[in-house]
Amino acid sequence: MQRQYIFEDGSIYEGQWGNNKQNGQGKQIYSDGSTYDGNWNNGMKNGKGIYQYSDGSQYSGMWKDDQKHGLGKYKYKDGSYYDGQWHNNVQQGEGKHVNIDNSQYEGQWFNGKKHGQGRYYYADGSFYEGKWENGQKNGLGKMQYKNGSFYKGLWKNDQKNGKGIYKQQDRSCYEGEWVNNKQNGFGKQTYQDGSIYEGDWIEAQKNGNGKYKYPDGSYYNGQWKDGLKHGFGKYKFTDGSSYEGEWENNVQHGQGVFIQQGMYQKGIWFNGMLTDIISCTKSRNSVEI
Repeated sequence: MQRQYIFEDGSIYEGQWGNNKQNGQGKQIYSDGSTYDGNWNNGMKNGKGIYQYSDGSQYSGMWKDDQKHGLGKYKYKDGSYYDGQWHNNVQQGEGKHVNIDNSQYEGQWFNGKKHGQGRYYYADGSFYEGKWENGQKNGLGKMQYKNGSFYKGLWKNDQKNGKGIYKQQDRSCYEGEWVNNKQNGFGKQTYQDGSIYEGDWIEAQKNGNGKYKYPDGSYYNGQWKDGLKHGFGKYKFTDGSSYEGEWENNVQHGQGVFIQQGMYQKGIWFNGMLTDIISCTKSRNSVEI
């Protein structure tokens, strides 16, 4: 039976009616100016229908007991939209969200947030594909940047956390541990010029113990502080000679031994310069630091 009904709050319903309630196809104009046009059951929105909100946003899709439930598309007043599955009025299941800048997410949702497996395309051409949790990148995923660089590994709270590999466009590469988007822990960095550092990192700088191999074949193996040789370490030169001893701010500083052609020269260095010779011998045992 078709009828028109005016509610106490000023809302107007026109459509099919049964058991003194909206039942069947009908349209309701609410007191705030929003409208619903679609199927009803027992006085509630059930089935397929379109809800036009007073702020200009719109939902078109399936309903269950007055809630968005099933497949549906929600257009926000700013022009962005979500198209996909709903559960009890929130995005849940598979769906696609497109923003006004054309960035978009396509994948799994839970309780209104990106959750599960999904891919996010950024407006600048970058994209992320992998795991999400509570709307953030969490778990294993790959971020492809617009300049050709990429990170593949573990994420936590939208940041690189755990083990991962970051390869840049210039072919430099870091593979190792991350904390809050920075190299932290043990990792291997290959630089553009072919040099390699393998060792400890803190806050994206060489800190702790590590070995640095230079393109010419020389290397330093020892302690580091804030990206500089600092503490005890050994430097092997290309001619076969070596220095083993104390370092400070990237230069020999303190007590050390210089080894060349079988001679062991023990001395004191200051800012990279030998200032005092303690001994000079062919016996390694007599020059222990």
